[in-house]
Amino acid sequence: MIQTLQISYSDSLLNSTSQIKRNWIYYFFTGKLAEYKRLKKLKRVDYWWVEIDDINNSITRKIPFDVFKNPIRGLRDAELHLSSIQPIKDIDRELFNDMWSIYDNFNFNKLEQIISKYLKNWKSKDKFNPPVFPSIIIDLKYPKDIIELEMIEELVDQVDFIGYEWSESERLIDSKGNMYSTEYLNFGHPVGVVLPSKIDGTITNEELSHLIGNTKLNFKIIDKHPMLKITDINQGDLLTFKAADNKFKVLLCTSTRKNKSPQYFTFAALTYDSFDKPTTSNINDIEFFGIGNRKCDYFKYSDDELKKMWSIHPETEPYFLGSYGFLIFRKDFMKFRDNFEVIGNLNIIDYLDKNGNGSMNISDWELIKDFFANRINSVMPDRGQKTFKICAIIKD
Repeated sequence: MIQTLQISYSDSLLNSTSQIKRNWIYYFFTGKLAEYKRLKKLKRVDYWWVEIDDINNSITRKIPFDVFKNPIRGLRDAELHLSSIQPIKDIDRELFNDMWSIYDNFNFNKLEQIISKYLKNWKSKDKFNPPVFPSIIIDLKYPKDIIELEMIEELVDQVDFIGYEWSESERLIDSKGNMYSTEYLNFGHPVGVVLPSKIDGTITNEELSHLIGNTKLNFKIIDKHPMLKITDINQGDLLTFKAADNKFKVLLCTSTRKNKSPQYFTFAALTYDSFDKPTTSNINDIEFFGIGNRKCDYFKYSDDELKKMWSIHPETEPYFLGSYGFLIFRKDFMKFRDNFEVIGNLNIIDYLDKNGNGSMNISDWELIKDFFANRINSVMPDRGQKTFKICAIIKD
């Protein structure tokens, strides 16, 4: 079996003859200046790409890179100790072969073909949908400098010129609001190519306006499926929203009070935390915050509900599961309801929050954004709350 890996650099990878022991004058007068230059190149290495033959337990090919992801030529004969390898990630075998084909034998025509090949990734649908243009390039840390792109050809034709300076915080945002992170393939300065890595989030026009402040921008995100305004909330409703970290979170309505004033909704917090928008199909595998150590005969579950609950969480028997309550008054919720979307409804058991042992009022949008981005995972354990599978509280 052949593996292609990226491995970290360490002195233990090299043998003792790969260390610089004297200054360049010594190497010059002993006729070993070429060796000195080779050793200087080794000191620039930040990581390696290696091809490993597992059957013969050997390294068959290797490519060193500096901290700027630039391949360092002239080290084909460097000896690495297989036992000292520390893998970082797998490298696509086709990419390894393409890099190897121009590593020591620099061929501009071959390089031009390879770059053209990888630029097509911007139009490919193999991993995810390609960006829809117009698009913009923006640095999330310094969002005032923005490059607007009307057509994909502007990105493809200028990708090396623009892309060489891209940092980890820069994103391409397309007309659908998808945010594409990128990776840079350096085939040898100054020639490289920026590739789409993944879609790691979405953004709305309102969020973009807040991000860039007073910066004038012709670019607009097309909202083909605007969220319907929420007019009512019922037990079992799943509400999603983006917190301050720009990740989607989910609240599950466990009970409501509508028959008298003040009206309010009580929610359980789910553990969903992703740049990808949740759906009902991927909710059943997550958990909610609550307890499993109380037993209240007044708010008792049915025998079938308890049987299912204890089959999924046998450690809680003979006690009941209960959720920590997050309360939002209806009059306050209506002020910031546009930040939420109902994505579905689950047929959950009654009295879930009644069998919990704590609650807090979150009738403020700024509090909600901050709490669910930065504090929930520390506050809940401090208040004795654990997480339990949501499937344990759904009626059959």
